[in-house]
Amino acid sequence: MNVAPVEIRLRQASHVMEFEWADGEVTQVSARALRDACRCAECEAQRRGDLDAGLTGEVGICSVEPCGAGAVRLHFSDGHARGIYPFAYMRELALI
Repeated sequence: MNVAPVEIRLRQASHVMEFEWADGEVTQVSARALRDACRCAECEAQRRGDLDAGLTGEVGICSVEPCGAGAVRLHFSDGHARGIYPFAYMRELALI
């Protein structure tokens, strides 16, 4: 199954990413949910309690960078840009 979106729209005013999928479904994920779901080593350590979390307040997405054929790297307004988000993971997050 192809999980790549047909189109990705960054809704900066509402801090939301919107995905249009090949099957016609349109989903949205908030920037906060995406930031909280980051799987980079630093964020994983924070979730385990090894590092001070410091993830509070509103966060936006400044830019979206393609990362291979099946993922993107998100650059957040808090300076975080280390996580890679596979499209399949993005679709899972949209369903939560």
